[in-house]
Amino acid sequence: MPFSKLFYIWNVILIISITYDTFMVPFSIALNFDYYGIFFVIDVFAILTYMGDIYVRSKTAITQPITYCLDPKEVMRYYINYWLVFDLLACLPFEYFLMPL
Repeated sequence: MPFSKLFYIWNVILIISITYDTFMVPFSIALNFDYYGIFFVIDVFAILTYMGDIYVRSKTAITQPITYCLDPKEVMRYYINYWLVFDLLACLPFEYFLMPL
């Protein structure tokens, strides 16, 4: 259910992952920083968080900003039509593709 305590906790974890990527991707590209040790573990955790978000968002009962829909097929249809592409792009580790060899 949207706006439950578990959903808020998930959003906090997601915000932490997004904040990490916001700072680390430009840092790693600009300074040719190699991910190793704890940074590699955190980066993998962020990518796994984005992959987990695909599952969470596809089960969240919101089809419009104010409308709740509890029909699983309708929620899944809305998610696939509007948000799936964005979530798939978020899972791609662009910093690995953009780093010079």
